[in-house]
Amino acid sequence: MNFFHRLNFPAAQSAAYSMVSQYGVDAAFVAQREVDAKIRGGDLDGALKIDQVRRELLDLIVEIEPPAHY
Repeated sequence: MNFFHRLNFPAAQSAAYSMVSQYGVDAAFVAQREVDAKIRGGDLDGALKIDQVRRELLDLIVEIEPPAHY
């Protein structure tokens, strides 16, 4: 994602860092489940916000070094 994108969503970036520290590389899957649950519940605004976090997570996970056993 580009620099402009990150400036507009600092809360999403902060949430992404928190989720990565809690869930590791599985954080994007956890976020996607949250998005799906929000959509099923009819909360499209919430789904969009969590999807923004998921996008930030994908950027972070790409930059993470894999564990030694990979």
